[in-house]
Amino acid sequence: MGSKNRILLAMLTNLILHKLRNVFDSKELHITKAKLKKIEQKHEQVIFYLYDNNFQIILDSTIGVCSYKHDDSIYNFVSIVSNDIFLYSISTNNHFNYIGTFFKTDKRKLLKQCDNHIQFLNSKKRKIFEDFI
Repeated sequence: MGSKNRILLAMLTNLILHKLRNVFDSKELHITKAKLKKIEQKHEQVIFYLYDNNFQIILDSTIGVCSYKHDDSIYNFVSIVSNDIFLYSISTNNHFNYIGTFFKTDKRKLLKQCDNHIQFLNSKKRKIFEDFI
């Protein structure tokens, strides 16, 4: 028996789980129905990734963690998918992982929002980012 308000989006990748050890209690990533409606209204260009397990594409393309918002239970990630940059946050509450924010941004805004500080998941991801910028 589970919450009817929670929708399973994807599974966290081993690379993310390794970089942030002992943070996430579960591999499952969820979104609430209220957050889904809010993102659909504000960020229409990202709706495709919120259905049919397409968010796994975003997770698989994650390059690093950035300090977009300062909160102990919220972790912010940068992902590059087909020449688009996405920022999303994952909050961990009550043994579940939830999407906090999810939006598309551009290079200039990314560097400003992340204060030019991104912790890359590995050296390959750093190279992808440097080639992209």
